[in-house]
Amino acid sequence: MKTRILIILLSLNTLALFGQSLSNELYHQLFDEISSRNPPTYISQKLDSLLNMETMSTFDRARIYNLKGVYHDLIHERTLAITSLQKAIVLFEENNKWKTKVQLNLSAAYTESHQFTKATSILMELGKTAKENRDVSLQAKVKEYFANLYFKQGDINKALNELEEVALTYEALKDTVILSRLYNNLGVLYKNNEAYSKAIEYNVKSLNLSKAMKDTLAVSQSYNNIGLNYERLFYKTDSVPYMQQSIAFFKEAIKLKRQFPVAWNTALHNLIRVYRLIGEYDKANQYSLELSESKRGDYKEEEQMYRSKMLFALNRGNSREAFYCLFKLDSIQKIIRDLQTHDFEQMLQNQSDLFESKKSEKEKALALTEEHNLRLMVENKHNRLQIIFLSILVIILMGLFGFVYYHKNLIHKNEQEKKDLKLTILRSQMNPHFIFNVLTAIQNSLLDDDPLKTAGYIARFSNLVRKNFDFTDKESISLDDDLGALTNYIETQKIRFGNKFDYHVEVESNIQLKDVHVPPMMLQPLVENAIEHGLKKCKHKGYLHVQVQQAGRQLFFIVTDNGVGYISKHGDGKQHALDVLKARLTLLGYGDEKTFVIRRVSRDGGTEVKFTLTLKKDV
Repeated sequence: MKTRILIILLSLNTLALFGQSLSNELYHQLFDEISSRNPPTYISQKLDSLLNMETMSTFDRARIYNLKGVYHDLIHERTLAITSLQKAIVLFEENNKWKTKVQLNLSAAYTESHQFTKATSILMELGKTAKENRDVSLQAKVKEYFANLYFKQGDINKALNELEEVALTYEALKDTVILSRLYNNLGVLYKNNEAYSKAIEYNVKSLNLSKAMKDTLAVSQSYNNIGLNYERLFYKTDSVPYMQQSIAFFKEAIKLKRQFPVAWNTALHNLIRVYRLIGEYDKANQYSLELSESKRGDYKEEEQMYRSKMLFALNRGNSREAFYCLFKLDSIQKIIRDLQTHDFEQMLQNQSDLFESKKSEKEKALALTEEHNLRLMVENKHNRLQIIFLSILVIILMGLFGFVYYHKNLIHKNEQEKKDLKLTILRSQMNPHFIFNVLTAIQNSLLDDDPLKTAGYIARFSNLVRKNFDFTDKESISLDDDLGALTNYIETQKIRFGNKFDYHVEVESNIQLKDVHVPPMMLQPLVENAIEHGLKKCKHKGYLHVQVQQAGRQLFFIVTDNGVGYISKHGDGKQHALDVLKARLTLLGYGDEKTFVIRRVSRDGGTEVKFTLTLKKDV
C-alpha cells in the first residue's frame, strides 16, 4: 500500500514539473485503488488536487470527474457521485466512447439511489444507440445494467432473464473474464430466488473459468458461494450430505483465502456460523480464534466479526454471549470514532499548515472547501454508525421475540402430541373389532337363556366403555382405579374368548393403591397384546400374570403370559400399541422409555414385558 501511494505521489510531482496531462498508468493506479474493497481516504483529496492543476487537459479532467463519481458511489455518497459523473459527461461530449462509459456509471448511481426513472432513461438511450450501431458489446452491457436495475426494484425474474441473455452474448464472444463475473452474479440471483441447485450450476461455471484464468481469489469466492448454496439446501431439506458439502467448500475457500491476508475471509466467517448451528462449538471456537488473530489490528473487520457473533448468539438463545459481543462491538465502534476524530484533527492541522505555506486566496479557498467536505464525510460516517447501532438493537429485539415465539410453538406442539396420544389410546382400546366380538359373546349368552349372566356381561361391558372414555380426559388416576379398569377389561376379554385363559393380578403389599397416582391405562396395551397375540392362538389353557412392585418413586410393571411367544412386527408401517406406550413414557420426561423390555420366555413360547414408571415428586 505504501509503495503504491509513493508511486502516485511521484507521478503527480512529475506531471506538475513537466506540465503533462494525466498519464494512463496513473489513471489506472487510481482506478485500482478506488475499486478495492476499502478505498483509501486520501483518494478524494488527490483527485481534487489533480483537478486544480492548470496543465490538466479537458479529456483528463473528465476522466478525473469519472473517477470521483465512481469513488463517491462506492462509499454511498450518491449525490456527490451523480454530480461528478454529470460533469464528466459534459466534458466528454465529443468523445462518444468515454461518454458511454460514464453514462453507464451514472445509470448505476441513479439505480443505487433508487432514481429508477432516470436510470431507465439513460439505459434506453444507450440501448437505442447500440442497436443502431449494431454494437453487440454495448447491447450486452446495457442489458447487464438493466438486470441490476430490476434486481434493485425487487424483480429477480426479470434480472435473471436479462443476465442469461447477456451470458449467451459473452459466450459467443468468448470473453471469459466477463463471463466469470456474470456466472457469479447469476448464481447470486438464483440463490436469492431460492433456486439453490441452479445457483450452484452457475457458481461451478464461474469456478471453472476462474481456475482457467488462475485467479485464486475468484476461485476462493466461488468455493464460498457454492458452500452458501449447499448450506441453504440443507436448511430446505435437512439432508446431512448437503451440510457436509457446505463445510467442505467453505474449508477450500478458507485455504485459498489465507494466501491473501489483507482480504476479509468471508468463508471463515460462514464456517464458524455453520459449526455453531450444528452444535460443534469446539470447531467453531477454533476457527473463531483464527479469525480474531488474523484481524486483531483491523477494527473494521473486528466490528463485523463481533456483529456476526452477536447474531449467532441470539439465534442460539445465548443472551450472555450476545451481550458480551454487544459490549465488544460498542468498544470497537468507539475506537473507530476516536480514530476518525484524530484523522479529522490531523487533516485540520494539515490544512492549517497549507494556509501558512500558501498565500494566494485561491489556495485558501480550496483548503476551506476541502475542510468542509472532510467534515461532512466524518459526520456522515458518524451518522452511519448510529444507524448501525440502532439496527443491532432492533435485531436483538427481533431475536428475543423469535425465541419466545419458538418456545410457545414448542409447548403447543407437545400439548398437541399429548392430545393425539389420548385419541390413539382410545382408538386402540375401543377398536370396532373388539367391540363387535364382545357384543357377539353377549348375544350368544342370550341364547343360553340365562338373563342374570347376560345382564352381568352387559353391566361389565358398559362400565368398561364408560371408564375408558372417562380416563382418557385425565392426566392421572389412582393405581386402584387403573387396576380396577384393567381387571374389568380382562374379564370382558374372558367373556369374549369363553374363559379360554385364567389370570392373576399381583400387587406388592407395601403399595398404597389409592394414594399412588399414575397416567391412565399404561398396562392395558401390554395385556391386550398378551391376549390378542399370545393367548388367543395357543391350544392349551392360557395364563396371564400381571405384577406391580414399588421401590421409592418407581413402580415396576411386569406382564407375563404362556402364549405362543413374542414375534416382532416392526417395519409393517403401522403404529402398534407398544409404540404408543413408549411415546407416552417419553413425553413424561423421566427417561422411562429406556427401561421398556419385551422378550420371549422360552423356545416353547411365552412372553414377558416389563417397564419402570417414575412417579411425580408430589405423589
